[in-house]
Amino acid sequence: MQEPTLEGNLIFIKTHFSFIPNKITFLEKQEVLLADSISSFDEIVKKISETPGSIGKSINTKLNTILKKNTAYGLLKNIKDIISGTCESISNMDQNITVTDIPYFKYAPVSSVDVERSFSTYKTVLADNRRRFTFENLKKTLIVQCNSHCNGKSIEKINLLIK
Repeated sequence: MQEPTLEGNLIFIKTHFSFIPNKITFLEKQEVLLADSISSFDEIVKKISETPGSIGKSINTKLNTILKKNTAYGLLKNIKDIISGTCESISNMDQNITVTDIPYFKYAPVSSVDVERSFSTYKTVLADNRRRFTFENLKKTLIVQCNSHCNGKSIEKINLLIK
C-alpha cells in the first residue's frame, strides 16, 4: 500500500476501465440478442483501443492477440451480420453450420456464463439421488429446469408440452 505509483495507477484504471463491469453484467444476462451482445463487446474493444499511453497500448495489443486466436468470435460476428441483414452471403461461414442452424443463433451468448448455468442445472438434475428417472421424466425435468427463468406465457407453453 506504500507504493508511490499506486494512487496514479488506480486513477488511470478508474478513468479508462470503469465501464467494463457494467458491460460484463450486460453480457452475462440471458435472452440478449446476439447483435446487442456483439455491439456491446465492440464498444469495449473500441474504448480499450482509445486508452492512451504505454499501458493502454499493451492492453490493446493483448486484447487484439486474444481476439485473433478466438475464431469463434469472428464466426459469431458473421452470423450476426447475416441475422441483421447486413450480409447476405454465407460463403465464408464455417462448414459445420448450415443455413437452418443460423436462426438459432439469434440469442447466442458471447460469454460462457450461460454454459456454466446449464452445467449447474444438469448437475442438479443428474444428481446421484435421481437415478430412477425414466427418459420421459428426465426430458420433462430438463425442460422445466432450463426454462425456469421464463415469463408466465412461456411457463404455460411448457406445461402444455409436459401434458
